[in-house]
Amino acid sequence: MSFSLFKINMLTFMRNQEGIEEYQDFSEKFAQEYDSLIKRGYQSFNFVRIEKGGTDFTKFKTDIACQSALAVEEGLHTFLDDVGDSIISYWKSAQLSLKTPPSTPATGAILNTALTGALITNAGTITPPGPLQPTDDSEVFVDKMINMIRSHLTTIQGTYYTLSLYPTFPPAPPSPGSLTFKGWSIPG
Repeated sequence: MSFSLFKINMLTFMRNQEGIEEYQDFSEKFAQEYDSLIKRGYQSFNFVRIEKGGTDFTKFKTDIACQSALAVEEGLHTFLDDVGDSIISYWKSAQLSLKTPPSTPATGAILNTALTGALITNAGTITPPGPLQPTDDSEVFVDKMINMIRSHLTTIQGTYYTLSLYPTFPPAPPSPGSLTFKGWSIPG
């Protein structure tokens, strides 16, 4: 459902050319829809969510992608490659929520009691689709964008810092722990 909603919202926007006054409108819409898509998801297996996405950087980098695309003469373009840079920027400044500790215990622990920190240590990699033929079919474009996003989400990495319970006798109070993670899931 989430990728479907992203697709519907982007297509509805892109097919309303009369309502788009300048390329910044596209940048704003893409940053908003990408942020909403990611916030509907969670870190794979641990169900930690995004508290604040890097939408300002996404919009800025998408503006640059639009400017570059407008400067290219007719023929092949690499607009989606440049949009990929805006996606990486989102993750470089994203902040994970500290409300729910990861479900996977920290290394050596039996249970996480609190999440004290969460860092994105690798914003992932984009497999750029490469030069594309110009198209006036928005659906072809959005489908390629979704494939790029899906592939990217599997490469995001980070570290959780927790307070965790460890198997000791007698039982000890929670102690610091850490756990690395990889991947981001979007339901549906």
